[in-house]
Amino acid sequence: MLKKIMFVISVVLLSAKLSIAQDFIASPSTVYYDGAQKDTINEAIAMSNAKVVSIVNDYYRGTQDADGGYTAKKSGRRSIFFASLIGTPVLAVIPAIISSSTMPKVRNLHIASDSLLHNVAYMKGYRDEAHDIKKRAVWGNYIAGSVIWIGAVNLLLL
Repeated sequence: MLKKIMFVISVVLLSAKLSIAQDFIASPSTVYYDGAQKDTINEAIAMSNAKVVSIVNDYYRGTQDADGGYTAKKSGRRSIFFASLIGTPVLAVIPAIISSSTMPKVRNLHIASDSLLHNVAYMKGYRDEAHDIKKRAVWGNYIAGSVIWIGAVNLLLL
């Protein structure tokens, strides 16, 4: 009995939603989007599409700027190199994992303009690309130090 009552209630609610939706579609009067009044739904959709394109463009510009501007100088790559060279590659893997998993600090990003710091999509793209650059630098130095260490150990053992 309870299932039948729940089913009837859900059908009534669904039909009420459909009638409201039909009334809304039949008379596309005024739509409000981001506090601005638009005459039709199509104008609101066009505004939202333009906003999405702008966000994607800002993200892409951030990745391009990071690719050309971020150098990973203070990423810990030299420390990882010397840890794997002086210590052993087994012990140096722990700081390499820690260093490569942390995002670069904002003060190390070298962003050209302060206005771009407040653009969320630009910063997301810049930080994602900078993090990838940092990971490549850290692991590249880990591998270089490990190869030199293994070569030195092999020379000493021969």
